[in-house]
Amino acid sequence: MGMIFYNLLYNFLRFLVVVLSPILDKKTNAWIELRHNGEIFKTSVSPNSKKLWIHASSGEIEYAKSFIREFKKSQPEAQIFVSYSSLSAPLLFKNIAGDVTQFFPLNWDITSDNDKLLDFIKPDLLIFSRTDYWPNLITQAHRKNIKLATIAANPTRSILSSFWLKFCCSGFKYMSCVEENQVKYLQKLLPYTKVEFIPDTRFDQVFHRLQQKSLVQLDASQKRITLGSTWPKDDEVIKPLAFKLINQGYSLVWAPHDIKHAPELLNDLKNRLPRKKIIKLADFNGSETFDILIVDRIGVLADFYRFSKISFVGGSFVSKVHSVMEPLCAGNFVIVGPYFANNPEAIAFKKNKLVKSVKNQHQFLDAVDYFEKHEDQLIDLKLRTESKKGGSLKTVQAISEILKF
Repeated sequence: MGMIFYNLLYNFLRFLVVVLSPILDKKTNAWIELRHNGEIFKTSVSPNSKKLWIHASSGEIEYAKSFIREFKKSQPEAQIFVSYSSLSAPLLFKNIAGDVTQFFPLNWDITSDNDKLLDFIKPDLLIFSRTDYWPNLITQAHRKNIKLATIAANPTRSILSSFWLKFCCSGFKYMSCVEENQVKYLQKLLPYTKVEFIPDTRFDQVFHRLQQKSLVQLDASQKRITLGSTWPKDDEVIKPLAFKLINQGYSLVWAPHDIKHAPELLNDLKNRLPRKKIIKLADFNGSETFDILIVDRIGVLADFYRFSKISFVGGSFVSKVHSVMEPLCAGNFVIVGPYFANNPEAIAFKKNKLVKSVKNQHQFLDAVDYFEKHEDQLIDLKLRTESKKGGSLKTVQAISEILKF
């Protein structure tokens, strides 16, 4: 009955979107067009190798990257196929392209499309990274005796979430979760699925990135604060503090979440601080000193964290903080605004006073002062972040054992 209702609703919405496409915006039409992509069928699929199909809507691929890397170490001849359903997903694939046989967008969640894909790839295992479950795909994979699993689950404990998980995942063989207190909840919800806690696999990905050559270079001896992924509301809180922070000996690396705001931010800070040296990354020669460096380029923020000891992570004066994992793993104390409940790492490391939540400018300065006086706690920070390593290898081992891969 559940699948009948789902298909009726899904097909009605699909029909509605297609019919209304002439009056919808370009982005929505590009998403609709994505549903008709057939690139996957041009791929060479080896009938003799193990085949893994991983689905990640978009950002969920971050939970699978280090797992994919570890899996290829243990099964170098295996073919890995990664599907996605968001237009932004391909931007995130560059650093795992060498380990993946093919990336491809999923078509509609209907029987004909799913059958073609499943019969073409013939995966030994279908894994959903984090979330974005497709009920028809799951049902058809189950009917074809294709084993199913989820990695890095972290569901909310609402009635709707519980219903959706039970509806989609009852036939799954394995599920890993990133919070230890989720195990009993998920095991009760999915009694025939093996559920276990495994540390967040993104820690492995972040540490892997830190082992690579930095895309930027700064004087590591200089006192520096990195302001990462800031939104205009975050900027309005911090701008009046810039003069005082600079006079305390700090230089600031300021990376707006949307680099389109970089010119406006640059001009505003120059007007506020006419005697300070404020430059943008595009004009930075790599060796000159500065008071404020505005990052007007994507893909480099993680490397700037290597050259600071204190960071502020944006979004936290708006509604949801961005990931604090990268600055923590790079050895930074982290300051966040009042909105950080969406981030498990911010919550966990706040308990150890390695993350400070602030509500105003006065508390921001107090947090900087506290971290400066307790720099010895960076040793504790390093131990705690490094203890999170190994989740990807544990996930590979667990799946190999459970699924006899």
